[in-house]
Amino acid sequence: MRLATRLLGFACCSLALAGQLSCSDTTEYGNPFDSENPFTAGSPSGVSIRPADGSAILSWRAQGVADVMGYRIYRRFSGDAASTFELVRFVPAQIDSKTQRETPGYLYTVKDDDGGKGLLNDQVDGFGRPVPYLYRLTVVDADGTETPDPAAPPKEEVPLRVWPTSRVSPSEAPPPPNVRISVADLVARLTWQDYTPPGDAVAYRVYARLVTDGTPPQLDFIKEIPISATIIGDAPGQGPSLEYIDTDYARDMMTKEYLVTVLDKFGVESEDTPATRRRAQVPNLPPAALRWRIVDAALIPAGIQINFRWDRPRERDISGYNIYSRFDGPWRLRKTVGDPSQVTASVVETSPFLPEYFITAFDNTNRDDGNFDQIYPPE
Repeated sequence: MRLATRLLGFACCSLALAGQLSCSDTTEYGNPFDSENPFTAGSPSGVSIRPADGSAILSWRAQGVADVMGYRIYRRFSGDAASTFELVRFVPAQIDSKTQRETPGYLYTVKDDDGGKGLLNDQVDGFGRPVPYLYRLTVVDADGTETPDPAAPPKEEVPLRVWPTSRVSPSEAPPPPNVRISVADLVARLTWQDYTPPGDAVAYRVYARLVTDGTPPQLDFIKEIPISATIIGDAPGQGPSLEYIDTDYARDMMTKEYLVTVLDKFGVESEDTPATRRRAQVPNLPPAALRWRIVDAALIPAGIQINFRWDRPRERDISGYNIYSRFDGPWRLRKTVGDPSQVTASVVETSPFLPEYFITAFDNTNRDDGNFDQIYPPE
C-alpha cells in the first residue's frame, strides 16, 4: 500500500509485543495507516462517535499525508447475531489544492442515519442495557487499495493486530425542559420545576456563556445534575423543585446565555436550539447595607482619631468604601477607601464634638448618572 511508505515522520513505537517488537525495529508502528500496526491494523485512528436521534455521528481528523483517496465506513448491529459489517458510506478525502495532500487536521464529520431511514432507537437487551451499533473505518489510497482489507480482516491473534471498533446506541432525544430565569444582584436562578423526565433520563446538563455581542455564543458545559437528586447550585436541595443558581457574575449588567438539556442513558441530549436557550442580565443594584462600627477614638496631636471597622461584604463586585459625616447640615464625603479587601479606616476630627457617620460599600459599575453605585446616607 502506497500510504505505508508515504507516512514517514511518525515516531517509532517502542513496544515489545509477543517478543517480536523492540525500539530497534524499523517498522513505523506510529503510522496509523500501516496494515501491520498492532493497534489500528491501518484503520484511521482517533475516531470519535456519538449517538443522536436515529443516527450516529462519527468524526476523525486528517493525518495530512499524500495518496489518501478517502475513507469507507462499515456498520453492524450487535442486536442481530447473524449480521456482518456492511459498507454504509464512502467519504472522499479533503485534499489541499496547493500540496495535493490531505489537509492536515481537517475534521471529518459524518452522520449515518441509514440513508434517511433512521437507525433503531433505544434498543436494549433483556437486562435493560443498551444494544449498540458497531462501526469500523478503512482508508483507501490512490491505487484503490483498502486498509484494513474487509475481505481478509485482521484477527486478534499473534501477531496481534486490532481493527478498532466504535460502539454507539442511537436514541430519541428527551424533550427539553421549560427553563425560567429570575435575577438578583449578581445572581441568576434557573428553574424547571414542572418538568417530568422520561424513564431513560439520567441527568440534566447546564450550559452557559457570557454574551459579548449579538452572535449566539458557543456555550460552555457548567454542571451535570443527576435526575435522582435535587440540586441547588453546588449543594443538595430540599423538596421537588429543580434549579441551578449561578453566582459567577463579576459585575452588574452582565448578560449570559443559558441552556439546560436532558441526557438519557444512551448518551443523547435534548436539542440545543434558539427556542431552548435563555438569556439573563443581572441588574445594576448597589451592594447591601454595610455592617460597620466605631472601634475606638484616640487623642492625637491633630485632634481625635476615629477608627472604624466593617464586615467584609459578600458581593464579588465590591470596588471600595465611602465614609461620610455630618453635624446639622448635609452629608460630607470624608474618605474613599479604594481597596475592596480593606476592612478598617480612620478619620481625624478637630472638633471636640463628634459628627454622625455613615459608611457604605460601592461596586465596580457606576450608576447611570456616573455616581457611585452604593446605598447613600439617609436624608
